[in-house]
Amino acid sequence: MQLLWKCDRMRIVGFTKLAVQMGRHPTVWKCARRVVIWKPGEDDYTKLKSYRTISLLSCVGTVVPKVFTELLSDELREEHS
Repeated sequence: MQLLWKCDRMRIVGFTKLAVQMGRHPTVWKCARRVVIWKPGEDDYTKLKSYRTISLLSCVGTVVPKVFTELLSDELREEHS
């Protein structure tokens, strides 16, 4: 995520501003992949309780809400200055 931000900050800010103008968060940014992983230290991996699932969001899907929060915070600070 940090690498994406360092490489193309202006494009991410542009995507975020466009999403705000359109009033929607694109569905493709909300898509997640579920991955099954082992729980460390389990004795018997033949049992379902020995595993857990994690959801992996796309980088843009996780970065854009954070950028939006920063843009909104900056806007509010400017209004109160």
